[in-house]
Amino acid sequence: MSFTPETSLDSMSRLGRKTGLLERNRLENGNTLFGKVLSFINSKKEKGGLLTILGHPSAGKTTEFNRIARALSSNESFANEFLPLFTELQNAELAGVEFDEKFIWQGIVSGSIDVEIHGEKPSESLESFCNYSRELNRSPILLIDTLDILMLHQVNEKEVEVAKLWADFLQTIIDNNVTLVWTCRPFEW
Repeated sequence: MSFTPETSLDSMSRLGRKTGLLERNRLENGNTLFGKVLSFINSKKEKGGLLTILGHPSAGKTTEFNRIARALSSNESFANEFLPLFTELQNAELAGVEFDEKFIWQGIVSGSIDVEIHGEKPSESLESFCNYSRELNRSPILLIDTLDILMLHQVNEKEVEVAKLWADFLQTIIDNNVTLVWTCRPFEW
């Protein structure tokens, strides 16, 4: 199999800038956003969990998310315990895709920064990805940048359908004990 934890982590290690443009301020408790995200991920390793990083347009969500992914890729504990799948939904190829239960997963796979997943067993479904993760004794984690891009696929009667597909997907995430971290603009979902 060509999709491995190493290919996924390697893809994440190339995201974003190596050095920031601006100094990152610490949170009031002295922690950093990366520290908060890593703490959340580690606390949800067994049962999974959902975390949203919200920000207005041009607030730096993608830049910060890429920085977090790059830092995660070099974190030895994370690398040994998780199988990440990082996707940029703005790059997903969803034109002509059926609005069915596979819609969200197809977007995640087609927008994945690790092209090695394409055509592999873990790309077939979220359940297949979870099974593969557990075969490797790792916890599955999805990192989705720009979730709000799905709103572009909501046209007329499709509005409720896409929102329902997302809700159903979240339930599958919860049922499979997956950790999911995503970026989104406020008021989009």
